[in-house]
Amino acid sequence: MRMRIALPPDQVKKKSCNSDSDTPKSLFRMMSFLPFLIHSALISLPLAHAITNPSLLRATASALPIQLLLQSPVSFENVAVHASSELLLTSFGSPTLYTFVPKTMNGTLVELHTFPNATSLTGIAEYRPGFFALIASTVNPTTRHMVPGSVVLWSVDFTSPTSNPSVQKLADIPTSEGANGLTVVPGHPDILLAADSYSGSIWQIDIRTGRASVAIEDEVFLPGAPAPAVGINGIHARDDEYVYFTNSQKGVFGRLAVRVDGVGNVSASHPVETLVSIQSVETEQQLPDDFAVDCEGRAWVTVRPGALALLEPPAKGNGSWTQTTVLGNAAGSDADIVEPASVTFGRGSAAEERTLYVVTAAGQIFAAEI
Repeated sequence: MRMRIALPPDQVKKKSCNSDSDTPKSLFRMMSFLPFLIHSALISLPLAHAITNPSLLRATASALPIQLLLQSPVSFENVAVHASSELLLTSFGSPTLYTFVPKTMNGTLVELHTFPNATSLTGIAEYRPGFFALIASTVNPTTRHMVPGSVVLWSVDFTSPTSNPSVQKLADIPTSEGANGLTVVPGHPDILLAADSYSGSIWQIDIRTGRASVAIEDEVFLPGAPAPAVGINGIHARDDEYVYFTNSQKGVFGRLAVRVDGVGNVSASHPVETLVSIQSVETEQQLPDDFAVDCEGRAWVTVRPGALALLEPPAKGNGSWTQTTVLGNAAGSDADIVEPASVTFGRGSAAEERTLYVVTAAGQIFAAEI
């Protein structure tokens, strides 16, 4: 199977980067990768619980190829990437954190750690070099809501020189029933934001104190439809003080500027902005999920049931955002990409920073050079 992303000529080969990193870039350059590289080499070995790649497809020699790296039975929810380029993957239907090395031929999806008292993992974000926070919970299979009191924020530390990362609990998110996307407040690596898809709110979690509370509520975040409709979903902060988000049910991509006061409370410093309404001539509704924002401010948004959309800001801030379907199609009739859920840029080299990794709820991992 070979696919190509059809982009207008003026969009080809623009610089891109992984912008969902709120830790100063200089720290990433200075950190030692040795512990994680040792870990990567070890987990790439075949294990009893490993899910092997049935077919690794070769990329075409044409510009902007898309390559299927893995097809697995695991339904992926979110993806983050370590500085060594290894992918970290969560699943809404499993409490297990998975890893995958995209550079490895015949790559293997490996079970890294299974979290206790949970049935689901959702958002994941790096809050310090080598430290990743993620959300674990128990989900009611009927309502698909998280059981109140079961939502926990965990930390996975990859800086340990041992083969296995260390795991510790950071905080409870006590009354949340839909903690989903996760990001870090720019300049405040100890304060994380979690999007609650059902209550239409953004939680703040101070990992120094373990305190979690609702920080921001807005009508734009609400689902706007009965359960199990999903409101605010993906959430990512950039160094420009803005926090970007999607609302799945409303088909919205937006942003808000945030500030942190002297005691660590997060609030919106300006009204929430709706930047783009994800639209299609092929279907009445699309459901934007997670996304990645590159260093030019462009957003690459996964759209269910089967597309990846490129949203571009207006030149010099004047005018409207534009949107282009760059993978699959809005009707979901492209059999090659099924239920895209999350996307991230690679890290570790210039080539990796031009590589976009797309994961799907159908267990697919794709790579595309942009």
